[in-house]
Amino acid sequence: MNLSLRRFWLTIGILWMVGIAGALFYAQRQNIPAKVVAAMLPALLLELSMYVATGFAGVRARLSALGPRLPAVLLASAIATYAILTVPLGSFRWQSLLLTAALVAALVYWYRVLPPGLATDLGFLSFTAAVILSKILATLYINPLGKPDGDIVGRLMWWRLGILAALLIRGAPQVDFGFFPRQRDWIVGLRFCLYSLVLLIPLALGLGLVRQPVDSFSTRTLLTALGTFAGALWFTALGEELFFRGLLQEWLSGATRSSLAGLSIASILYGATHLWFSPGFPNYRHALITVVLGVFCGLAYSRAGFRSAMVTHALVVAVWRVAFLR
Repeated sequence: MNLSLRRFWLTIGILWMVGIAGALFYAQRQNIPAKVVAAMLPALLLELSMYVATGFAGVRARLSALGPRLPAVLLASAIATYAILTVPLGSFRWQSLLLTAALVAALVYWYRVLPPGLATDLGFLSFTAAVILSKILATLYINPLGKPDGDIVGRLMWWRLGILAALLIRGAPQVDFGFFPRQRDWIVGLRFCLYSLVLLIPLALGLGLVRQPVDSFSTRTLLTALGTFAGALWFTALGEELFFRGLLQEWLSGATRSSLAGLSIASILYGATHLWFSPGFPNYRHALITVVLGVFCGLAYSRAGFRSAMVTHALVVAVWRVAFLR
């Protein structure tokens, strides 16, 4: 077994231990019945494990070796986790299963059916984003008791299949995809985070997006900041930076033969996806803030690659959520 696979299995072991402990703690704090935890935890841990697997080169190599069978395997994995979640919860519906299967089939067979080219690539990204923005997964992955939301499993499924379809079926060799930034990634990511805040803070003030700063820095504040950063780094930033910087910015830069044009258009489109941000459409203020964030993430990506953009993104989100911005 190569080093990448050993690290993968070690990571999965830690993930399951932390996941089980975290789920039990969360359920106790939120008064979630034990039967709901027992019903949801297997599907959540399984989907989390497959999501984490996307970040390991050894696992991706094994999947890539499946060749033409890969889309069918990915489709089967999505159907399996849907059933594992919904059958114990009593929310299994054949119509929902068929719609889930149709959406996933379109995603994983996209590059098997359509001709290569920029239009196909842009269509893939648009379709991937449309499913997330439409919140259709929330109508398919249902927890009848309400809490926690069942579509957390659906969103993890959609992101990891989108990642694998882009990296393995379409092929994106320029993306140094992974969950763990290296020293240079941290340095560059932090630098562009600081640069971005010079513009984001005055802009947020002007747009009325600033709330009262925290009065004191406590242990709880530190833990909230660390938790927010980790969640942003490994979930929000991981997927968004891959699709908007690693794929969209690269493809547009190549099509326009201009890195500046690619960065600019990708940042504007990134901001446009946040028009749906709470409290309601169209949220121009958050869209504008996100365009600026996209520019600095794109600059970090151009300077040091995908993982540095992840760091910039996650640091800004942590500051936004914890320090003084809303």
